[in-house]
This record gives sequence, structure tokens and C-alpha cells, in this order.
Amino acid sequence: MAEYGFFIPSAGRTLIAGLLAGETLEISRVMVGSGKPQSQEDLASLTDLVAPVAQATSTNPLRKGDSVEMVVEYRSDLNGGLSTGFWLNEFGIFAMDGDDEVMIYYGCLGDFPQWVSAYNDGAIDIRRYPVSINVSTDVQVIITYPALAFMTADDVEQFCMTTILPQFLVEAQELIDEHDAPSTAERPARSAIFRPPASSRPRRSAATVTAAPCSPTTRRWQSFCSRFACTARARSNMRTSASA
Repeated sequence: MAEYGFFIPSAGRTLIAGLLAGETLEISRVMVGSGKPQSQEDLASLTDLVAPVAQATSTNPLRKGDSVEMVVEYRSDLNGGLSTGFWLNEFGIFAMDGDDEVMIYYGCLGDFPQWVSAYNDGAIDIRRYPVSINVSTDVQVIITYPALAFMTADDVEQFCMTTILPQFLVEAQELIDEHDAPSTAERPARSAIFRPPASSRPRRSAATVTAAPCSPTTRRWQSFCSRFACTARARSNMRTSASA
């Protein structure tokens, strides 16, 4: 029985362990394949996939304490579209070690591969695998390829709660503080302002009536509410699609 699980090959372990504070781990690519190692002993010495098939993508790495989390994703529409389906049975994450490339993470589905259908008439087959790699908090982890992974409804919800909501609260508080702050210019008392009788004031024609321009505070509030609403609509649409 082939091994099922996720492993860090020897070369990857050496690279990660040797990173010093302030250095950067550059993840260069993600690959998927159809092979599988025959034994546990073969895993440690792996430097590449057993049977590489195509390049995949991922989400941006997120720091969670002393580990970095990301989601490896392969879609049949990547790289111009998959022409022939295959049994996805392995994936690898590669990083730069100077001028050399090292596989720092290897995942194998063992005797439970997943079939990926060819890209046909816009039908996209998607496979996603969560990854967590222990990396010192003093080391920055980046990817050098575009993060093209789709956002699921859960991803959007987490993004709204961890990124958008804090920004919303900060900007909302700034707007409240700006609104409550006393004006630097003294306003004349209303009783001191002379207003002629309505009958003596010139009547403005409909063509000359224009809306008063919005204040900077109002424009900021409208802009932020619009962005927040767009994100919420995207989350709602993704949940609707997932349930369909």
C-alpha cells in the first residue's frame, strides 16, 4: 500500500531549518502529478514528484503563529486548459535555495487518487489541499507566482471578518470622531442672521437648482460602505452557487 499523507523531504527540512531571522522563504511553484512513492523510505529522499503532470497554484501564505498556512489548488482551466484528464495522486511545493530549487513539501493521496476531468466547454474541475508548514516567526514567506486560487464562500467570510471588518470599524470611528469634533470656525448665532421675508426673496428657477456637493466625510463614508456591500454581495453569491 502506498503511503498516504503529507511530508517534508530531507532537502526541504534542511532549507527551512537553516533560515535565519530576517530571511525570506521564496516559494517558487506548485506542481501536481499522478505518481506515488512505493515505500516510506522513498519519501525522505524525494526531490521531485514521481510523475509530474501540471503546474498548480495556491492562495497567499498566511502566518498563523509559528506556522504558515496556504491552500494548494489545481483547476482544469489553468495553463491554457487541461486537454486530457488524469488521476491526481501527488503534489509538491518548491522553494528557492540560492540558485537551486528544492521541494519543501510533498503530499500523496496513496491508494485514493482523485480524477481530474479535462477542461471542456467552461466546466472547471477543482482540487484543493490545505497545507501547514512550520516556519520560524522571524522568517517571511512569499510566493513568486500569481496566487490564482479561487475564493470559496468560507474564504470570503474569513476575509470579511479578519480584514474588511477591522478596516470598517477604524474608518467608521474616524468618521464619527470627525463628525463630533468642534468646528474651528465660529458660527454666527442663528438669531443674528437676517433673513428677508420669503415674499421678497428672488425665486430660483428649476434650471438653476443644483444639489449641494457632498462633504469629504460623506464621500468617504459612501465609498467605504459601497466596498463593504460589494464584498458582502460576493459572499452571498458564492454561498448561493455552492448550494445550487
